[in-house]
Amino acid sequence: MRKERSSKRQAVPFSKGEKKANPKKPGWKPGEGKFSRRDLPTEEEITHRVQVPLQGDRCPFCGSSNLGEVRIERAFCTDISESPKPQVTAYSLEVRKCLNCGRTLRGQHPQVDPSQHGATAHRVGNGVFTRPHALHYGIGVPMRKVPTILRELCGVPITQSTIQRDAMRHNQAEVGEEYQQLRASVKDAKRVFADDTGWRINGESAYMMGFDTDEASVYQIRLRHRHQGVRELIPSDYGGVMHTDRALTCTTPGLWNWWPNKSAVTTSSARSTRCSKIKPGWPVPSGRRSKHRSKMASRCGGAIIPGK
Repeated sequence: MRKERSSKRQAVPFSKGEKKANPKKPGWKPGEGKFSRRDLPTEEEITHRVQVPLQGDRCPFCGSSNLGEVRIERAFCTDISESPKPQVTAYSLEVRKCLNCGRTLRGQHPQVDPSQHGATAHRVGNGVFTRPHALHYGIGVPMRKVPTILRELCGVPITQSTIQRDAMRHNQAEVGEEYQQLRASVKDAKRVFADDTGWRINGESAYMMGFDTDEASVYQIRLRHRHQGVRELIPSDYGGVMHTDRALTCTTPGLWNWWPNKSAVTTSSARSTRCSKIKPGWPVPSGRRSKHRSKMASRCGGAIIPGK
């Protein structure tokens, strides 16, 4: 009965049964985190100051005018502006024409691109792109929702395509250089954990491969799931240990013959372990993968997983 009710969608969930006799108290439990009050702001963080005098010179309870010395008690309130107003800077660039060669001379400023004129005279600064990139790539907010959040919280209208084009520009510049350095560092790691999952490129099926080391995690997307993708980051002279649960891809005969250190591949999946430990002469189940792994085990001396 509960299974039938849970299949129906509604705002309020159905009851799952009776309440527990001794439920746990809400909130953090001892040892789960740091418990403290909100820290007071520093003098540099304070943006507005309000003086609040005492109302009247008499005590409102007894009416006496005999009051003690004045002391100041401070209270703070951190809030967000109800109507965010972005900072708009207007640059007045001096433009003159050379009477000798006829070319136009224009004043230069670090914040103004030389091509920023005419229809593209109004652009957004780097601070506008920092926040949407942090929301999408740092927190995981879907890209289609980022423009709405930015408009509501910062008051800056921006489209999804503009954010994506800026991310692609950084990907070809400093971000791309850092990514290439991370890819090059994989071959120097003592151990590499390789795994993959399905992906989509313009609605077409693809594969995202992940290489995790003790220092970094590197991902690459390829249209086909082949051992050539592994060889892009793991060279032939790699002397470390590679952990994977996909023996069919990472230990395919083409890759296995190429790999000099055959004891540097381990598998963590129970299914891969069972198929990889097949020894020559053992009866194996029918199927392409089982025959493939049996042949692979024969080439590797009967076992892919090292006994070390």
